Amino acid sequence: PDCTMGWSEPLTVFSVQHHSHFMGLHQEINVERDGVNLGSMRKEFVFDYNHQSGVEPNNALRTLFPGDRLHASCHFDTTSVPANSTVQIGEESNKEMCFPTLLYYPKQELDSFAYVPPTTYSQLYITSLDWCSQPSSDEDFESQCAEQLYTDV
Repeated sequence: PDCTMGWSEPLTVFSVQHHSHFMGLHQEINVERDGVNLGSMRKEFVFDYNHQSGVEPNNALRTLFPGDRLHASCHFDTTSVPANSTVQIGEESNKEMCFPTLLYYPKQELDSFAYVPPTTYSQLYITSLDWCSQPSSDEDFESQCAEQLYTDV
């Protein structure tokens, strides 16, 4: 709810899209309000990389309120990956991702609604949060973290 608390008013969602790559199996986005799970905005039981599109959300969850908690669940089929291998996370199609997108109105005056705790990045990619918070030498990136995360893209 930290990032939704910054909303100036309720949002009306008119499209929900799920995105992952070739190992994506199924996805859903649940809404929690005041500690109660209200259900899924959109369940996608069979995700198909070649047929991705936005759909209208569940009517009961079309309106999101400041303080709502959004929880995206992504499931992958990794049976084709050898047991001693790791599936990398990344933007390239030969890597994997879980990227839900909501289209909504009215416009909000925030830079981003995405929230990923720094400890998550540190566990996956970065060994030093002190280093991570340092400004990047490349003006296209706000931090060395952001620059490192996009180095292989």
